[in-house]
Parts: sequence; C-alpha cells; structure tokens
Amino acid sequence: ENPSVEHRGIRPALPFSAVLNAWILWISLRRFRPQFDVLHARTDYAAVVAGLLKRCRRFVLVWDCRGDAAGEFADRYQPRGLVGRAIRAIRLRAHDRNRRRAARVSDRAIFVSSTLETIAEPDIDGKPRRVIPCTASGKLFHLDAALRGQTRSRLGFGEENRVFAFSGSLAAYQCFDATLALFAEIQANDPRARLLVLTPEIAAAEQRLRNYPGIRNAVLQSATISEMNGYLNAADAAFMLREPTKTNRAAFPTKFAEYCLTGLVVIMTSAVPDAYAVAQCLGNLIDPPAAGKVVWPERYDRRGVAEDARTRLTRGSVASLYAEIYGAGSYYNEQRNSTAQR
Repeated sequence: ENPSVEHRGIRPALPFSAVLNAWILWISLRRFRPQFDVLHARTDYAAVVAGLLKRCRRFVLVWDCRGDAAGEFADRYQPRGLVGRAIRAIRLRAHDRNRRRAARVSDRAIFVSSTLETIAEPDIDGKPRRVIPCTASGKLFHLDAALRGQTRSRLGFGEENRVFAFSGSLAAYQCFDATLALFAEIQANDPRARLLVLTPEIAAAEQRLRNYPGIRNAVLQSATISEMNGYLNAADAAFMLREPTKTNRAAFPTKFAEYCLTGLVVIMTSAVPDAYAVAQCLGNLIDPPAAGKVVWPERYDRRGVAEDARTRLTRGSVASLYAEIYGAGSYYNEQRNSTAQR
C-alpha cells in the first residue's frame, strides 16, 4: 500500500503553473505508481492540471465544481485604479479560461448547484453530470429532544424563549451585522426572543454586539463540530442572510444542511437559490421579517422536516449520485476491454 504523500505545487496565479503542477503530479505518480481508473479533481484549476495528465495516462476525469471562481474573484476584487482594473480583467479571463478548459478535458462532472451547471453547460458538451448539493453528516446532525432540553437549560433559555441562532465566521459574506440588525428588530417585537451566536471569533462578535445596545441576553459560544448538534437543537430558528452576489448564486452552504437536519426553520433570502428552493420544499423557510415581525410556519413539524432533510441532505442520501459518476471508471474499463478484444 502506497504511503500518503504531499508535494508542494506552484501558485496557480504564476505563468505556466498548470503545466508545472501537472509535471509535479506526474513525477509523484511515476514514483508511487498507484492503480486508479478515476481521478477526482476538485475545483476548475485542479481539473485543468489533471487534464494535462490525460496525454500520458488513460483515466476518467471527474471535475468537481464547487463554486464560480470567476464570480468569486469579481465579487472580492473590485479595484478603482486603472492598473487594478486591468489586473482584474486579466484574472477574470484566466478564471473563465480555466472553467472552459475544465469542462472540455473532463469526462464527467459534479456541480454543487444548478447555477454552476448552467454556467458550464455551453462547454461541457453533453457529458454526464450531476448536481449534488453540499451535505452534512447524518450521524453528527439530527433532532434530539433530550439534548435540546439539556442544552437550553445549560445556556439559560426557558421554555418561553424563542432562540435564533447564527453560525459561522464574521466574514463579510456571512452578513453578521445585517443579522444583528434584524434580530434587534425581532427582539424589540418579542422580548422573549434570544440570540445564540456560534462562532470561533468570540471577542470580535462581542465588539460588534456593542453596536446594537437593543440586543439583550445574547449568548456567544465557540463550538467544535461534535458540539454543534446540541446548540442547533437548542435553537428554534437559524439565520442565513446573504447578499445577491455571483458567489452566493452558485453556492450551497454546508451549514444550511446542518440547519435542516436538526429541523430548524431558516430565515434566509433568495440569494442562494438552490438552498432557498430546498427550504421551500421542506417547508422550513422564513423570509426576512418586515419590521421584525416573524411569521412562523403554521403547524410546523420540526421532526418531519428533519426526517425529510435526511433523504436529501446527508452524505448517504447522495451516495448513489456519486456512484453513478464514479461508475465511469467501470464503464471506461469495459470500453477498453471491448476495444482490446476487437
């Protein structure tokens, strides 16, 4: 059995990096000689690098497209100067070129959202592909009434409290300040509402909270992945506010799957269309409330939502879709054997 090894590659932004990284990968393959029929390339650039190896070795290349790289760069880098705008245009063309090349050299494709599939469709030329959303562990995330009671008691929440959770970093795209502003309105309408902030950036979150003196009795926690299920069970609703950017239109956040597997209603915008559509289907969607007046779903069945989510947002629920794509390896071998016999 070959040992696990790592080789430092060349930065993607450097000229001819794809060729150089393909050479580094080829040297490693020649050294350890692993046997494989399918190569899974996560991201556009990885697929471009892997595609260069197809000139030397026969295998099925699966392009795993996890985001709109060009859109993410356009959202993130918006210079004002002439030189900066020129650099931006060059980088955008490079990202677009990588996406088109990934589509051309791949044999199969996986897209995390239907938006990504639509973007790639002109270049993928009818090749087999699947839209498979980001999922969460069904073992780690599930509805547990006993755990809910224990966690709420430990955090000081009473039965009368409606607990609203925010989970994530304080990066701009997470819209933490917009969440705080919205919750301040919610609590002004319902003094029993409570905010539970789950973030590794406790000090920074506390600083931000000082800008919203109307928010009272907020609870801030830093949690490991194994602890998250308890906190989400303790909550009644979760925030997932996003801006309508190219990055968000192509995304499917893992945290959304975690929310759904614990049966939470999700206060969210339509900026992440695939997740928004799933929430509509599950019945756990709440649009951002006007003037802080939350309209809860009538006769909400939290357990039913959690169970329905397990059929579409756990890793096991999408295993058959991955199997269909990875089955390309067996298909390729059958075609190779058939050609050899002829």
